[in-house]
Amino acid sequence: MLYRLARGVLKPIYYLYYNIRVEGKENLPANGPLIICANHYSTIDPIILAISLPYIINSMAKAELFKKIKFVTLHHLLNMKVGVVF
Repeated sequence: MLYRLARGVLKPIYYLYYNIRVEGKENLPANGPLIICANHYSTIDPIILAISLPYIINSMAKAELFKKIKFVTLHHLLNMKVGVVF
């Protein structure tokens, strides 16, 4: 699956470049659905979440995010959905 391939390629790059540190991963459930709500400091935060969590996640993003060409491909590989939530 492209998601796992993208995550496998991006994970070492992002961990080295951004010095990512994950705390509290042991508190996540081993299985079953969950909702993760994160405050975003930048447009790469969804990518960092996707490579840091042990799950295949699905994300939603507002359409304006996809106007930034350099993030479009990465977000599509990481299952991000474009749309509006009412």
